[in-house]
Amino acid sequence: MLLPCGIRPVKDPLFLVQEFVSWHQERTKKNKSEVMFIIIGPLLDEQYQKEFFTKIQNYPENVIRYCDPIPRDDLLSAMKECDIIVNSSVSEGMASTVIEAMLLGVPVVARNNAGNAHLITNGRNGFLYETPFEFVSICEVLLDDDELKYN
Repeated sequence: MLLPCGIRPVKDPLFLVQEFVSWHQERTKKNKSEVMFIIIGPLLDEQYQKEFFTKIQNYPENVIRYCDPIPRDDLLSAMKECDIIVNSSVSEGMASTVIEAMLLGVPVVARNNAGNAHLITNGRNGFLYETPFEFVSICEVLLDDDELKYN
């Protein structure tokens, strides 16, 4: 799973971390395929950056990983290789990452806010969630249902 975003409060990259880690542990116990949450993007808020790194350093890199920004073409290539593109923003205007994921044919799981809801018809061209638990539930279904993932 890939969350491309600037590391700042409005993008809220920490919103899903704890629930994702719990889900990863549950999948591992059930011998299901491992999941990894990759967050990639520029560090845009110094104060938030400290909180971000303090929290994610507690988790193994094979569960939660931060990557520095990469050139746009490389990011699009990385997005295309992912099972799911994630958007965790508190608010959005017109999320380019959501649009790009749709154009690449990669499932999008996005936080339900006005901008994302304008782009996504839930269950048709992407999925909207309100809570971290809903996010994990949607991702679990997507990872286990190839027909749903690729339609």
